[in-house]
Amino acid sequence: MADSRLVEVLRLDADDAKADDDGSLPEDSQTRRLLEGLAPIDTSCFPRDTTGLSGINSLLHLKRLRRATRVAVRWVEAPKKQDELVYRHGGAGFTETSGNIIERIPVAFVLFTAGSMCFEITKVAVSAAHRRKGYARAMFVVSISHLPHSAD
Repeated sequence: MADSRLVEVLRLDADDAKADDDGSLPEDSQTRRLLEGLAPIDTSCFPRDTTGLSGINSLLHLKRLRRATRVAVRWVEAPKKQDELVYRHGGAGFTETSGNIIERIPVAFVLFTAGSMCFEITKVAVSAAHRRKGYARAMFVVSISHLPHSAD
């Protein structure tokens, strides 16, 4: 089974205080950079759904949709030289070990909404080069583990 340590569940509304009146994220937003990093995966998996409500482009522009949606992201780690540009989402974009930078590149994601009575997965996408490795299963497990559990 895939390593769940490289799966992270993130809120998409963290930067909404900086959003424009129309709901669009500013260019320097961490959420925008994350969504732009996920967009190529979304487009390659769902080429006909780039403008639909479940598309990454909709999340870039609709504040209400970001507030309701969570994303589980599966990262792969790759070494980078310090002088190269590093993809970054908050502090999660890279780690530094003994002078080398380890870049975390998104290769899969699950979009979901979770309310008090309902859990709905709206999209699962894994880049073609990383399929059949258990990444979707690991993202499901981590997503479900973030649900509030009743005491009953």
